[in-house]
Amino acid sequence: MIKKLFEGLKFYISREVPREALEFVIRCFGGSVSYEGSGTYLESDESITHQITDRPLIIKSSTREYVQPQWVFDSVNNQILLPAYEYAVNAKLPPHLSPFVNDEAAGYVPERRQKLDEIISLARGIIPSKKKDKKNTKEKEEIEDDSDDEFDAAKLLENRYANEFEKEAAGQSYSKDVQVEDEKAVDNFVKNRLLKKKRTERQQHHFREMMIPTHRKRRTYTHVQVSKKRKQGRLNEIRNKRAKIDDEKNDMATD
Repeated sequence: MIKKLFEGLKFYISREVPREALEFVIRCFGGSVSYEGSGTYLESDESITHQITDRPLIIKSSTREYVQPQWVFDSVNNQILLPAYEYAVNAKLPPHLSPFVNDEAAGYVPERRQKLDEIISLARGIIPSKKKDKKNTKEKEEIEDDSDDEFDAAKLLENRYANEFEKEAAGQSYSKDVQVEDEKAVDNFVKNRLLKKKRTERQQHHFREMMIPTHRKRRTYTHVQVSKKRKQGRLNEIRNKRAKIDDEKNDMATD
């Protein structure tokens, strides 16, 4: 139960840490708190389970966890006692995620959220399963709808390489002009397919817009569509940054 999250835990807040907010949160969720001058219990008390500090210090006791303040807030936000080693005094803190944001609804689930979901699932005895990406599924369905076009493209390339192979087998050189023509044919196919897709999207947008009866509602609909495009642009930026970071990590690992 979330109200008893810190029940049975004894915290000591070091003097360099902003105390009021931490004390309030810990007591709200069932924990006991002490600090210098409080008179509750001393820092040397062996029954202390967690000492909150945000600067390097000499570890004085092996019977308690030394954590940074963020551990308290992240544990409350996720309704579970998170692994203390991630918030150790000398550790680089993980990203702090807002509990008021629905990442799936926003269209992008950060790597940290995925890890937290796995920790929560394992703590509750649930084996985490990989969720199907609705967007990827939709894209696959759209690709399948264009299967005829893809077949035509494959057939075009197949004919090109078959002609090339026949020429080589007959000892004839494959004309550069013919090769250029084939490449142009492939380029034209790709361009035509893109134009067809854009034309279809415009027609669908126009149809939906015409179904809206009043000018005011149409304007609202257009505004919503523009907002969606901007949001998608921001999501693409985030995904590109994430991919760049992952690539840099992989390069460092291989080096």
